[in-house]
Amino acid sequence: MVIDFRLRPPYDETFKYLTSPTLEKAYTYITGFDTPKSLINFSMEECIREMDEAGITQGVVTGRRTCTTMVVKEGAEQANNDAIIQMMKEYPGRFIGAYGFDPTEGKRAIDWMDEYILNGPFTAALVEPGMASQPMSLEDERVLPFYDYCESNNIPVLLAFGELNYRAIRHMTIEALDNVLEMFPKMKTTVFHGGWPYTNEICWVAFNHDNLYISPDYTMLPTFGGHQDFINYANSFLQDKFIFGSAYPFCAMKPIKEYYDSVLKPEVRDKVMYYNALHALNLPIPEDAPEIIPHYVGAPIPEEGSDLDLWKKYKKGTYRTMWDK
Repeated sequence: MVIDFRLRPPYDETFKYLTSPTLEKAYTYITGFDTPKSLINFSMEECIREMDEAGITQGVVTGRRTCTTMVVKEGAEQANNDAIIQMMKEYPGRFIGAYGFDPTEGKRAIDWMDEYILNGPFTAALVEPGMASQPMSLEDERVLPFYDYCESNNIPVLLAFGELNYRAIRHMTIEALDNVLEMFPKMKTTVFHGGWPYTNEICWVAFNHDNLYISPDYTMLPTFGGHQDFINYANSFLQDKFIFGSAYPFCAMKPIKEYYDSVLKPEVRDKVMYYNALHALNLPIPEDAPEIIPHYVGAPIPEEGSDLDLWKKYKKGTYRTMWDK
């Protein structure tokens, strides 16, 4: 069993922002893999076949209302999330949906997550502060109510953190991630692209916070500086924190899956390729799942004893009323 935590299938027009000759050439240089045939032909049937050939049983697909210049057309902001709903219906059991929202949409976004996650087909929420219609830091006060909402409702958060998901490094600091996890210690969070270039630092954050998982996807390839940090930690004391992702269509699924197989120790492989994703997404855990290795993490720092500035910006529990001011 394998769950691909970063898979964007060629389902319809709303996924074509990932296709262009320039992108295909760039990612061939980065990964060393040929462009997937399913992308060249923009074929969902070929994509499913490539999943089967790679042994991938399920893929996590993230919707987007953000990335305005790349994805969202004015008047069709919901189109990509709607496409995922149809995809999950058309291919039952093959895809796990994460609803993407734009933090600048305020209370409306909370209402949509009620509809599509708590009472709908999506399993998790995708947060991309750096690619919102108004790019912001991941600890911006406009994002804090959404973290609060997700923590309060036990909704897993998939956080774009690393690679080019931020256009300014001031919006993507490792301290900001650590601060958010300190304020919301029960919010299960998985970062895409492994937090690159903060490879060693993000492993420390994952070691220090029980609620953080790392999905390095293609930043675990030798092309990326720090990739050996990921391999070392995934094979040792952070074996319960790493999650496989192909980054398809930027990577062909079979070769990157085989690469992960080649660098992971046999005793941790099933955790990284399958079980850790179940934990991160609050999905049922089989009785025969491998045990989580003992790991000590200190108790969360309470607000009254904290010097964290975020407590001055936002009061937890007000995510439904803060826009009524």
